[in-house]
Amino acid sequence: MAYVFGAEPAIANFMVAFRLSHLFRRLFGEGAMQSAFTPHFEKLRHQDPQRSASFFRSLLYSLTIFLIGLILLCCIGIGVTLFIDSWTPATREILWLTFLMLPSLLFICLYGVNSALLQCQRIYFIPGVAPLAFNLVWIATVFMLQGNQSEYRISFLALGVVIACIIQWVVTLPQTLLFLQENLEGERRITLFSPDLRSLLYPLSLGILGVAATQVNNAVDAIFALYSGPGGPAFLWYAARLQQLPLAFFGISIYGALLPPLSRALEAKNFDLYKEFLTHALHRSFEFIFPITIGSVLLGLPLVNVIYGHGDFDQNAVIQTTYCVWAYLFGLIPAIFILILAPAYFAQKDFTKPALTSFLNMMINGILNFWFIFGLGWGPVSVAVATSISSWVNMIILLIPIYHNELLVISKKETIRLIKIIFNSLVAFFGAFGLCYLAREDLPIFKSLLPFGEVQLSRSLIAQIINFLVPTALFFLIYVLGAYCLFLNNFAFKSNVKKSDGTESIE
Repeated sequence: MAYVFGAEPAIANFMVAFRLSHLFRRLFGEGAMQSAFTPHFEKLRHQDPQRSASFFRSLLYSLTIFLIGLILLCCIGIGVTLFIDSWTPATREILWLTFLMLPSLLFICLYGVNSALLQCQRIYFIPGVAPLAFNLVWIATVFMLQGNQSEYRISFLALGVVIACIIQWVVTLPQTLLFLQENLEGERRITLFSPDLRSLLYPLSLGILGVAATQVNNAVDAIFALYSGPGGPAFLWYAARLQQLPLAFFGISIYGALLPPLSRALEAKNFDLYKEFLTHALHRSFEFIFPITIGSVLLGLPLVNVIYGHGDFDQNAVIQTTYCVWAYLFGLIPAIFILILAPAYFAQKDFTKPALTSFLNMMINGILNFWFIFGLGWGPVSVAVATSISSWVNMIILLIPIYHNELLVISKKETIRLIKIIFNSLVAFFGAFGLCYLAREDLPIFKSLLPFGEVQLSRSLIAQIINFLVPTALFFLIYVLGAYCLFLNNFAFKSNVKKSDGTESIE
């Protein structure tokens, strides 16, 4: 996307439209739906596997009918507003692209529900790899449009997104149909909005309130980005892609894998296992994410340059995107902790606290955005800074009741371990940074690593790769040597295993 389209206004409009068209995805497919579905499904399956399968089928058909109606309603509304003459060209293009991408909402939501079912079945690879199919179709569309200067090329890109969403859903379809076939053999009667489904509505509505606040945040961020400066939505979009890489590895993956076993532990009234799962997830996530965060601060500029600094993505776009990456990194740890803490509440069927926290987060984010953009004039980075600050507030509010109720076990041994990781990460950061600083005159390539002074970024791919790999290797070597000295090569890794008697534990 960066190579073919750069940060041109049309692609910025596309990115705003993409967010608006998928505004409901975390309400009815991911997020709220998955959080409410998993504990309810596990409870029904504990009572009767066939009943849980019947509930899922009712949910699938009912949700499809509801979403088709919602999409038609939104399309009619947007279609009517397109005839208003007072819209600016940018606003009109955003509305048109939103109109084109709205049908993809149906398949995104169905994919989310299928993924929740497969994760309850302990099938994690398929829902995890399905977005790969989505991205491959998107990438293919981008390359097909390379060199195409038609005024309709962004519209074709929007249609490519719709096809990508369909393919992503299709990847999860075979295993979903197999589950229904195995558990509903001979039962052909389909009940829309069944009693079991209606009993899901209360926790779902509370979850939707919380996620709705987050989705409103996303929409507000996109709108503020338009006012933050030329190319603002594009800089933030590209920066968010880098932030979401570790977020997906260690946050979203854990979120999907953690909720089913937490729900099963509570259903079996095994509170010790519940605490063990939660504590283990938080500690291990921090051990991975803190070094990645510190290292990414050091490597931010060369990383952005080697990935995005090609084609129509100029030096100013690289620097502005780097500022946004650094700002997003500040909120990476709380963002991942929130993804882990939320299932801890959802497994207890407590949807109220996360919902209220999300609304508070929305208000803080909106106030900070307004202040940073219109008051301080910080530009596009304002949105990323506001997002990170509000994430820290959100995490602290969620963490306090968990700690107060002694659901989080913080032992002296684990505390010392985490302090060592923090210390080692900082040593690796300053060690790698110092070596690059000392070598900046003899090796001018390192001048573009340092986040100050006049920077002339290389457009040569070879130079970009060297400029990224050398400091990366320095940071990694110093960190590994420090870890070996601090931990004396005595690492212990744990994993969730299922015992022969059907219970789960961490070993």
